[in-house]
Amino acid sequence: MKQSSFALAAMLSIGIASCAGGGQTPYTGAGPDFQRAVTTEAAAASDAEQLFVASADPFFVDDFALPVGDSSMPAHVLQNVNEPVPLAVDAHHLFVGSLDDSVIYRYDLPISGGAAPQTISLGGLRTASSHGAFRPPLSGLGDAKPVLDIGDPTGIAVGNGFLYVAGVGNNFKEQVQAYATPVTSGAMPAATIQYDAIDFLAVATSGNALYVASTTEGTIRAFATPLHSGQTPLFTINIRPQQDAAIGITVSSKIYVADYSFGEVLVFDRPYHSGETPVRLNMKIANGGLNPAPFAVAVDRQHLFVSASNGVYQYDLPITSNEMPSAIVPMTNGTPTGVAVWPKWPQ
Repeated sequence: MKQSSFALAAMLSIGIASCAGGGQTPYTGAGPDFQRAVTTEAAAASDAEQLFVASADPFFVDDFALPVGDSSMPAHVLQNVNEPVPLAVDAHHLFVGSLDDSVIYRYDLPISGGAAPQTISLGGLRTASSHGAFRPPLSGLGDAKPVLDIGDPTGIAVGNGFLYVAGVGNNFKEQVQAYATPVTSGAMPAATIQYDAIDFLAVATSGNALYVASTTEGTIRAFATPLHSGQTPLFTINIRPQQDAAIGITVSSKIYVADYSFGEVLVFDRPYHSGETPVRLNMKIANGGLNPAPFAVAVDRQHLFVSASNGVYQYDLPITSNEMPSAIVPMTNGTPTGVAVWPKWPQ
């Protein structure tokens, strides 16, 4: 399988820069004290059927049948994807964002053996210069190539008739763009939200809102949908900023945010109350005190799933600060990035 771009691999490596405020260097191995609350293969029953986990080094997407346990193996491995990072699902499709090629792969669900995606290029193709859409912290690629009008997608979400894509705009500033579904190649965005900083953005939908999480700003912003360009958020949650890091978000009855640099998942109430203190799920206690670098999050009715450097952690709901995972699915052959659960739990 093709290997990942240098910079994304570096971002997930031991040598990544920690954020200000005492962030720990992420640890990419299991360690001698890799611990679990439950070590049997059996796991609690789940209403979800499939768990998808992307790997950015090497490139593939694993499809696990739920429930999972410590020795679960994927039912299918999707290998015809290039540097998959963000994942999203709707009732009938899995969407995979390619950080390298800056396209969206769309698979029909449920996945079957030999499944092949439709490749969707949004916003009209353009050619990136060697100083264009591919720039730190996410990419060291310098070759000119066709990319999305919003290159280097780091976040995708589907809801209320739109596909939302977060990435780098033509002006080399971070953007979130909304595309009406069903999406076809060459589609133009119906709305754009502009971010100014060099950033990693993640997105999630719930009800009539789009949630955008930012590493550099250290914010989670909620926007009313359908989006219109330049609109202001309904509210903003402030968290610790990060540099050269990832962030993940999913929203159901709670707001879950993966804090890559600090080895935590932050859990906020819905509705959010200004100034509230989140539950901080400490993932380091299940990894010998070392930061497993949580990248992305997904939920079903009974579980929280967190992709990390050494596998996918499953936690029983509701989340408590010192909770141990009920299962850890190792991915020794890959570098986990995006994660999604299908069928999508009503949000």
